[in-house]
Amino acid sequence: KKQNNYDCESLLSFKDSLYVFTKERENNRTRLFSISKIPGNYTARLVDSFDSKGLVTDAGINASNNEVALIGYHKGHQYPFIILFKDFQGNNFFTGKAERIELADRPWDWQLESIYFKGDDMVYFACEGT
Repeated sequence: KKQNNYDCESLLSFKDSLYVFTKERENNRTRLFSISKIPGNYTARLVDSFDSKGLVTDAGINASNNEVALIGYHKGHQYPFIILFKDFQGNNFFTGKAERIELADRPWDWQLESIYFKGDDMVYFACEGT
């Protein structure tokens, strides 16, 4: 369980679909999958993958639907980060310009598990347990 690429904790809603980001413990990448919001039976569709260089634990999208934020940390809940994607094409958020924000310069135990946009330019994030 602790060494696989099949964990998913991140979900966001965009236009007519839901988007899931994987938390890949073996390679520190994330894959983006989409699935329709219309009730029914579907198979999630792979959109793309991204080298997140860490474990992605949540995703958020701003009010204008033109900026996506991923939040996560490295193994051991250390060195938390945010990755912002702007100017993406269609539903492939990874095609946008990526900006990485390191939230700590030492191995603090910050188990960041949630991120939320308020409007277009403010994010809130929270830690689990700390």
